[in-house]
Amino acid sequence: MAFRRVLAKEKLIARHCVMVEDSLDNLKAAKRLGMRTVWISRQWRKPACVDFRTDAIAKLLRLGLFQ
Repeated sequence: MAFRRVLAKEKLIARHCVMVEDSLDNLKAAKRLGMRTVWISRQWRKPACVDFRTDAIAKLLRLGLFQ
């Protein structure tokens, strides 16, 4: 899996990472590895693989994930 390779190469711990995506398939994979997930979408539903949902990347700082 590509995410595992990147985590290993960069010596990152998945639970310390945040995946920001508009693709639910990629968010599902990231969640299985233990990453927090942010779905960029205008839909109001929030699938189980999504920790946070926002409709604009510009709003990411408001979520409090990057402190």
